[in-house]
Amino acid sequence: MTADIVDFYLNTPLPRPEYMKVNCKFIPPDIMAEFSLDSYVDDGSVLFEVTKGVHGLPQAGLLAQQRLV
Repeated sequence: MTADIVDFYLNTPLPRPEYMKVNCKFIPPDIMAEFSLDSYVDDGSVLFEVTKGVHGLPQAGLLAQQRLV
């Protein structure tokens, strides 16, 4: 039996929240409207709280490995 865990780290809970600032030009208008993000725009960006592993987060791989073992 085999299992594909290539994206396992994407749902790994973080020990403490991280924060990510995303420029509005990278967020499609339909997503801005769907989630009412216009009220959260500050200086052309939106600040997000990240509570689980995401692409580009350096510690996500290590946390997933520790959780897997």
